[in-house]
Amino acid sequence: MSKRKIILLAITTIIVGFLVYRFLLPHRKMKIEKSHSHVLYEPEISEFNFPVYLSLKDIELLANRKLKTVLINKTVPAMNQKDSLIIYLKRTGNLKLKMEGDYIYSELPLHADVGLIKKFIGNSSIKIGNKNPISFDLIVRAKSSFSLDPSIKLKTKTVISEIIWVNEPNAKIAGIDINLKNVVEDILQQRQDELTKRLDEILASKINLKKPITRIWGNLQKSIRATKHQPDLFVRIKPEKVTVHVDKSNSDSLKLNLHILSKVYSRFGKDTMDIPKVPLLRRVDIQKEYDHDYTSKISIHLLVPLKKINETLENQLTGKTFLIKGYQLKIKKIEAIIGKKNLYLHAKISGDLSGNVWVQGIPELTHKNTLLNIKNVDIETVFNNKVFATIADMFNEEFRELIDDALVFEVGDIMNNITTFAQSGVGNTKFGIKNDVKINDISINNIDLKLNKNDIQILINGSGNFSLSVKKEGLKLKKFEFNPQ
Repeated sequence: MSKRKIILLAITTIIVGFLVYRFLLPHRKMKIEKSHSHVLYEPEISEFNFPVYLSLKDIELLANRKLKTVLINKTVPAMNQKDSLIIYLKRTGNLKLKMEGDYIYSELPLHADVGLIKKFIGNSSIKIGNKNPISFDLIVRAKSSFSLDPSIKLKTKTVISEIIWVNEPNAKIAGIDINLKNVVEDILQQRQDELTKRLDEILASKINLKKPITRIWGNLQKSIRATKHQPDLFVRIKPEKVTVHVDKSNSDSLKLNLHILSKVYSRFGKDTMDIPKVPLLRRVDIQKEYDHDYTSKISIHLLVPLKKINETLENQLTGKTFLIKGYQLKIKKIEAIIGKKNLYLHAKISGDLSGNVWVQGIPELTHKNTLLNIKNVDIETVFNNKVFATIADMFNEEFRELIDDALVFEVGDIMNNITTFAQSGVGNTKFGIKNDVKINDISINNIDLKLNKNDIQILINGSGNFSLSVKKEGLKLKKFEFNPQ
């Protein structure tokens, strides 16, 4: 065979092969437009509002444990600066607290022994009442103004407001009855800093507001199961800012209204660790007036990786069999491809017939039932022989039903359970034992889907009319019995 004939035969073979491929063998008509985007979106700021109660009874109990029995034991100059008084002051009972308006009112029962050192001539002195000091009982009432500074420290300023005499201090000096009531009151007023400063120190140390807020801040960032339908899907709340308002309207407790701005993420498995934990800021915003209600804004960023979609498809669809007109077909392999607007599926079919199935559809998350599914589904099955086109049409219908069940991702309970996430995050603080959650309504306002090359991102914006509080049953501390000894 001449060289010219060989070349002509080769050209003829190529042309015939092309014609067979083009007109006799089946082809995919569906056009695939892959996404090349790699943008990682961020959720909008979520707002959580809830109060934390600090029981006044607990504060009172903790203060009494810290308050010493002997409060003053020293010699002080009398009003005339010549004489001196030996004062021994101790408490005889527990400190009692109550709150009204902008003040914490306190009441403390005391017993006093006073010895008078009287100077008569020159520098010589005679001690009167040293062996038999004047003894009397009194009740000191004080009021403390209080506020919170940006470092979450309670600031109090206590002043003595009233002295109630249980029995008055009377002394007989040189046969003369002398009432020392005014003298003792003046001394207590002059020395009140020794009493009030100690009380302010105790209140500041025992009402450690930063500790429960820090704990809430940390607990909110723990990864929590998002839904019972996806065991490896977690929610991570990332708080960014907290505003605190001290509510003084309750007589039995100190109430903090916390307004926490956060970002909420939902991730699969180890992807949750990509959300970094953040420490509580050193300084917070203190609000004089509380202008937030219990309606909380909730925004969630849910990231569904392509590998997770393929893993789900592999587990649910690979190996599925179909019997159509006596032909046994099986899904040998299936994978997803994320497009610019569509989600594509490509499945390889084996069995009595072999071929490929191509699916395209638009991902959507419905408001009504909050299910992630595929709408406007188009299926194209291409067997390796065009003779089986009728079987392909029948296969398409069965395959459509199959993917309708497989490509459904329920996310509604993530939104409905967001209050539980916050409640679990708050946990038990030092000043609260139980959490109380009241949910009136959780609604989804807007859903936006973003398609990347390697993931689908779902941005869910909603609102919830709920309140979350650390209830004020208190710490259930053991009762403190005062022992003057």
